[in-house]
Amino acid sequence: MLLKYNPVYKKVPVLVHQGKPLAESLLILEYIDETWKQKPLLPHSPYEWAQARFWSKFVDDKVRELQVYAKLPTVVAAFSKVGEEQQKAAEEPRENLKRLEVGLEGKRFFGGDNIGFADIAMASMLDWNS
Repeated sequence: MLLKYNPVYKKVPVLVHQGKPLAESLLILEYIDETWKQKPLLPHSPYEWAQARFWSKFVDDKVRELQVYAKLPTVVAAFSKVGEEQQKAAEEPRENLKRLEVGLEGKRFFGGDNIGFADIAMASMLDWNS
């Protein structure tokens, strides 16, 4: 079924709604936000909406690289090198996490008091098996 619903990337996540498939985490979240408006994931304020999209894209582009199974060069280098080379390779992922922390600015969630779009994007990268 995965190959049928996501023949391009051949991976999860895939959401099938009313027989129509959607792939990719952020696109699925946008679809959910537009389809079920009772509990919005994205804020109504254009500025807050842009901030939520910015941080979710940052998570998708930069923070996701911290997952070892992604096998991206920065992560592999951080674990395969030694000494000064290892420290340099670990610097970028560490800096990305610091940027993410600054984005929270002491808030409980990116959306303030409620879980929103960027929070779900971040949670989607967690390893739920550990």
